[in-house]
Amino acid sequence: MNALETLLRPFAALLNRQLRSKTPARELCDELQDRVFAVRVKDTALAMYIIVGPGEIFLTNEYGDQPDATVTGSLLSLMKLGCPDGEAAIRDGSVDLTGDRKSTRLNSSHSS
Repeated sequence: MNALETLLRPFAALLNRQLRSKTPARELCDELQDRVFAVRVKDTALAMYIIVGPGEIFLTNEYGDQPDATVTGSLLSLMKLGCPDGEAAIRDGSVDLTGDRKSTRLNSSHSS
């Protein structure tokens, strides 16, 4: 298990609890099912893949294909995404989103 996986595992467990308890989160999970998101720490070899399954997400540090979307930033910038104004890290350019437009869109109508 790499350092990024260790960091993100509690986050994935929290997300999966939210997915089970909140209708908007379940709806977003359904909408994004079978998509794969890469999270990469800038200037390092650390990468994690988030695979959206039926009603939950899965983490892995290996994925053999191209992800649908990639989130790249410093470890601190990536951590800021979990803050109340996490979108600021994207707006100010400290976190970069690339890939499928539908997968990377910011959709506040699904927030809880």
